[in-house]
Formats: sequence, C-alpha cells, structure tokens
Amino acid sequence: MKTVGQPILAAASFQAAFRSRLKAGRSQDWLPHLFCLLLSGCAYVGEPLPPALNIPRRVPAIVVEQVGSRLTVQFELPLQTTETLPLQIESIELRAGPVDPGAWPAGAQPINTTRSVDGKTASASAELTPWVGKRIIAGVRVQSKQGKWSEWSPLAPLDVIQPLAPPADVKPEAVPEGVRLSWRPGVAMRIERRSANGTFTEAAMVEGAEWIDKQARFGEEQQYRLTAMSGKARSETFTTPGITPQDAFAPAVPGGLTGVAGLGSIELSWERPADADLAGFRVYRATGTGEFARVGPAEPVAAASFSDRTVQAGVSYRYAVSSVDQIGNESPRSQPVAVTAPN
Repeated sequence: MKTVGQPILAAASFQAAFRSRLKAGRSQDWLPHLFCLLLSGCAYVGEPLPPALNIPRRVPAIVVEQVGSRLTVQFELPLQTTETLPLQIESIELRAGPVDPGAWPAGAQPINTTRSVDGKTASASAELTPWVGKRIIAGVRVQSKQGKWSEWSPLAPLDVIQPLAPPADVKPEAVPEGVRLSWRPGVAMRIERRSANGTFTEAAMVEGAEWIDKQARFGEEQQYRLTAMSGKARSETFTTPGITPQDAFAPAVPGGLTGVAGLGSIELSWERPADADLAGFRVYRATGTGEFARVGPAEPVAAASFSDRTVQAGVSYRYAVSSVDQIGNESPRSQPVAVTAPN
C-alpha cells in the first residue's frame, strides 16, 4: 500500500488557495510560491522503512584458560547489529559451569565481566576450585541499549585439572653460551624474554628443568618470565630479576699440541678451539724441568702454530699453549710437549 507524503497535502491546499486568488484576479502574487513548491519535490510517494531490530551480532569466539585455580575468559565484543548498524552494548552475560551443551544455559553460573578501555574486548575471571576434575562449558551474549539480546557465542569447553604450581627455585646465571635458567619442578615451561621495548615475547617452550638462552649477550641486561603449561591450563607466571651476564669465561684449552725440531728452531702446532670470541694463543716454554715462562710476541699468536727460533742446540725444552678470548680471558695451559733442539 502506498503512503502519501505530507507534500501531497500541501499541494492540495495550495491548489484550493490558488483557485481562490485566480477568481480574485491576483494569481500573479502566487507565481513565486508555485515555483518553490515545484522545486521542493512535492507529491513524493515512497515505501515506509521498517524499524531497526537492534539485535547485536554474536560474539564470534571466546578464549578460556585455567590459570592456577582460576578460570580466565577473553573475547572481542561485536561493534554492529545484525543489520550492520552501529551497536551500543547495554550489558554482557557470561556463564560457565559443568553443564550439558544441549541444555545451555540452564545451570551455568553467571560471571562478571570487565570491558577494556576502548570497549572492543572484555575479560572475566572466576574461581575453579569447585570444578576440579570436571569439564565446564562457557558462553557469552550481549544486549543492546534497546534491550535486544544476541545469540550465544560458540560454547567453549575446558577440562579443569588440579592447579599447576608456579615455577620454584628459578635461577638465572651466566654461562659461556649465554644465560642458563633452571627451575623446579621439571615440567613443560613457557619462557618469555623481555625485548628492548620492555614487552615480553615467547622465547621457548621447554620440557625439563633448564634452558640456555644462547641469544643473550654479555653486558646486556636480560629478564625472563616462566609459566608452567599443561594443555589449556597454566600456572601463575614467575618473573625473574634482571641479570646482566658478564664474560668471565675462558675459551677452551687448545688440544693436539705437537713439536718438531727444525734447523735452528722448534716448530709447534695445535688444534684451534671453536670459541666464537677466540682472539689467539699464548705460548709457554720451560727449559728442562724448570718453570714455564711466556715466549714469543706480547700479543696473542693468531695462528695455531709457532716457530721458536730462540732455542739453543742440544737443549731440551717443554712447551704448553693456552687460548685467549677478545677481552683477555685465558684458558688453562695445554698438556706440555718436550722437544730437544738439534745440535
């Protein structure tokens, strides 16, 4: 059925008045009014628009976890109605409990929620102790300012277990490879490292009771967070104090030292250790059964070999070699080798 708009009624009134003026010989006074009326689009006829339903879109998904002895729930809030109109949320109904999904939400316990500052997300927390050993179901719906409810979100299950103990006896310490973390008990552990901007990001998932951060650099502060994990359950998080590892670790001892008597010299060679910060080697010499003393240049020898041209013919010498890193840490000396200079 067509609806006649208000401009049609105005046109009818205008026609009656115009006829009256025409009889009185004053029609010219009404010409401007007639022109404006034609421009105004009078006689518009249109279909009536139905009222907006104001039904919120449903929450697409919720994330449920067990943290220690508590249930945590997080989800994004819908921003539009089912008609893609802007949505103003009046209230949020979150329920959880050991209920049959087919009978939802009967028997599920209401849980208070907290909205984020920007109004785009919400979260909730509740005690799980009464539900240990049971499977619970959680779901949420929202209500518009006009009192209309959305559909329930997809229901999220959670198998509640005995609360995981937080990491104990956590010990960060500097080691030659970086920073070693050890803890108790030996369970699956999520380890997060603090980045330069102060946020923590996941660095490793570890099975066991220790982990070495090989990306840690000496002289730079490191900090970590540890959380025991088991499926959708996790412990409370432990944050370590900051640690600034210092390089107090000598490189590996050179191996395979050999010495060969040459013409007016003794030629030494050995195996180069794989240390990344190796700077070179120091060569030590003892005459007969005497004490060892440095021989060769003041700076570490770069090559894994050395030619001792200060020997005396017929004299027996013992040699040993050590490794030196870039900041001066020196390894113990190698096993000595004895060589007699030729006559």
